[in-house]
Amino acid sequence: MMQSKPTLDTILSHRSIRRFTSEPITDEILDTLVRAGQQASTSNNLQCVSIIRVSDLALRQGIHEAAGSAP
Repeated sequence: MMQSKPTLDTILSHRSIRRFTSEPITDEILDTLVRAGQQASTSNNLQCVSIIRVSDLALRQGIHEAAGSAP
């Protein structure tokens, strides 16, 4: 039997999260997640990524409503 590899374990444990808590994350975690997202492969090898952080709750709600309640 093949020994477990960290990369394979990560790929096989992939899942989508669609429900979130209101618990804040640190700037360090956010920066790490943004860097990981920027480095991730995409279909057709298109690396065009824009990430905008909106911290103001009222502004975030306004964007949510303007986007047709998209997550």
